[in-house]
Amino acid sequence: MKTALLLTLVLAAASCSAPSVGVTPRFGSMSAQGDMGFSSGGVAAVDQDVEEAFGLEKDSSVLGARVDLSAGPMHLTFSGQASDHDGSGTLNADVEYDGSTLPAGTNVQTEFSLTSLGFVSTWDLIPTDVFELGLGLGVNGIGIDTRIVDSAGLLDPVEFDELAPIPVVALRVGGAIGPVSVEGLASGLSLSIGDVDATYYDIDLMAKWRFFDAGITGSLAGGYRYMRLDASFEDGNDAADIDLTFSGPWIGATVGF
Repeated sequence: MKTALLLTLVLAAASCSAPSVGVTPRFGSMSAQGDMGFSSGGVAAVDQDVEEAFGLEKDSSVLGARVDLSAGPMHLTFSGQASDHDGSGTLNADVEYDGSTLPAGTNVQTEFSLTSLGFVSTWDLIPTDVFELGLGLGVNGIGIDTRIVDSAGLLDPVEFDELAPIPVVALRVGGAIGPVSVEGLASGLSLSIGDVDATYYDIDLMAKWRFFDAGITGSLAGGYRYMRLDASFEDGNDAADIDLTFSGPWIGATVGF
């Protein structure tokens, strides 16, 4: 899944005909922190710490990619990333969803994956060669796939799979001196759509050093990404409460043309 996501974004960039394109495959780590709760029958979900109760662990092999296109003051950014946070823990409260129940005190194995696919378009309000400041809009699709299994294998697993497209407002700040450039791209929004109430924030920091420039440019890149999702989902009598942050550093390389 991670490899397919990376190849899709790279091939998409190759098919674009824009004045300036930068393709940045990325490799890094991502830690998960926060709470999750699942319930049925109209009962409010009891939030439980994802590290203690569900055992979510850091993914140290996160693959992703970012594609940046620019034409004058207009900037477009496509990004994608997938991480897995499988682990084991002990439930502090009952977990119920879609007819399955895991009682408090159950030792569980959790399979948890997060997929993020985003698009942001910004327009520079301050367009200079040294400093840029832009505002814009975009959309980010957040996919959560969770499977919580009784370690003893005696009970039915609890499964939760949700994809939430979230429109965002965005702020882009960047600067460059010689071959070194830095950029921060922040996006987020709070909204309510149907049975989903969500607040989402995404901060993507990137620094690059251009070491090759001969029509096609090559740069070493590194940065840090922070994502926060606070969402409530309802599906009939079932409810899920997700309040999670994902953060970690990454390294990569940018090819520009």
